[in-house]
Amino acid sequence: YKIKGEHIVKKILVGLLAIMVMIIASGYTYYKMNYGGESYYVQVLVNGEREETTADDHTPMVIYHYKLDSFNSKGDKKLVKFMASHNLRNQAYLELTYNKHKGVTNWNEVQEKEIPKPALKELQKLEN
Repeated sequence: YKIKGEHIVKKILVGLLAIMVMIIASGYTYYKMNYGGESYYVQVLVNGEREETTADDHTPMVIYHYKLDSFNSKGDKKLVKFMASHNLRNQAYLELTYNKHKGVTNWNEVQEKEIPKPALKELQKLEN
């Protein structure tokens, strides 16, 4: 025969597990919406637009603004805007994370061989 208390404990544990799953899922969804995104690729062919400004603590700083055509893995084009703390290396290839709510959230330099062929084909057209 079963003890009535075991049944209640099982229901409580199942309820707590369901709540934990919902919290984790909502956290993951929040992260993907705000920081995740699709990869786009650019090649730096111009100098960034230099802006001298001050940080929150009033120290002077320089920011470089870029506005470039980028391409995703299918070769679809998107005009993107992003910033860097230094003037980026001419001819460098970058992989950008583009978030539809926040724009470019991240970028890093990649080698030509790491770029999907459709995107690379479109980037090479821009060089000419």
